[in-house]
Amino acid sequence: MSDPVMVGQGSPSEIPSALGGVQPGSIVQPVNSPVAGQQMPGQGTASAAGSAPCVTCGQMPVARQQMPGEGITPGVTRVVGPALAVGRLRASFPSLGLQREYAEAAEADPDAPVASSDLKELISQDEYRYLARQMCWVFTVNSVDVCVVVPRSDTDLDEMVESLAADDEDRVLVLVGEPATRLPASGCSDAGLPMVSPVQLLSFTMDQFAGAVGQRYEADRVAAGAREPTVEQARSPERRTAARGQSGSSAADGGEGNTDDAPGTGNDPQWGSMVRDVFYRLTRRAGSTGFNDQDRARNYLAMKDPGVYALTWNAQSSGQSLIGIDTRHVVRGGRRMVAVRFSFRHWQTHVIERYETVVDTQDLFCFKAASLTPTYD
Repeated sequence: MSDPVMVGQGSPSEIPSALGGVQPGSIVQPVNSPVAGQQMPGQGTASAAGSAPCVTCGQMPVARQQMPGEGITPGVTRVVGPALAVGRLRASFPSLGLQREYAEAAEADPDAPVASSDLKELISQDEYRYLARQMCWVFTVNSVDVCVVVPRSDTDLDEMVESLAADDEDRVLVLVGEPATRLPASGCSDAGLPMVSPVQLLSFTMDQFAGAVGQRYEADRVAAGAREPTVEQARSPERRTAARGQSGSSAADGGEGNTDDAPGTGNDPQWGSMVRDVFYRLTRRAGSTGFNDQDRARNYLAMKDPGVYALTWNAQSSGQSLIGIDTRHVVRGGRRMVAVRFSFRHWQTHVIERYETVVDTQDLFCFKAASLTPTYD
């Protein structure tokens, strides 16, 4: 069966600011017991006596931390903290009986592969919605299953069914999820994956996303150009990018000048290529699941910070290329955060410049704790 991809909510112009961050954490609970009360994010249920949380990441040491997809003890299901993941959603039949039930309802060959479009057409009908309730909905990141998505209501299920559109490699699905408070359909927990209920599902093509980020970038550029910069603002990457675009007016500021002089506007293929590259480099890190602090910080910036794209666009126009994106845990004021650093190297001089921002990952929703600024350490 081909992997279904989510078709999302909200207009493209709302995408960059639509998401918040998520809270980390991983605990293990029996399936017949409620989720434990609010634990510190990242804290395990079992730790060595007298152990203290790590001063860097704030996590308690555990004997062995399971990764999504590993086997677990029969009779228990893994419950994890909220997630901010970028990947795909697929539907599968947890039993042969359900597969044959679908084939009978669809009057199809029971041994033939099931196309996403055919499955959607059937289970979108009210009389066959019972099939959708019995399906296993699995979220994958980089083609690796990371969690089972458990709908909390018929509204959630409607959105998940709507996800079964024709496959589109250029379409991106974003899952904001929290620990599931109910069990999935029978047979869906056999793989031992974490159970997550969707708080928000977004889907868009990269062309839509690049256009939305371009609109936001252009609006910020015009707003920044209307003010006299302070010394600190003039040194910031956002201000440098805004100043570079002031040579030509655009439709964003009501002018009738040459829009080709306004970077990031219109259908500039170089802008779209840059946005796509930065987005994928942030969200497609090897081993990414969308559950840990680093993954969420990177995904948050990819989705919600147009300054990252403005910085890269400005660097490329200055003869620099993005050579690395690094993360590290920091603790400020007792809150757990992730510093994300972008490194650029000049094509001719080979001089390297680095810029860093800090994302607070302590709570359910991430937010920027520091703007992108040059760093020299």
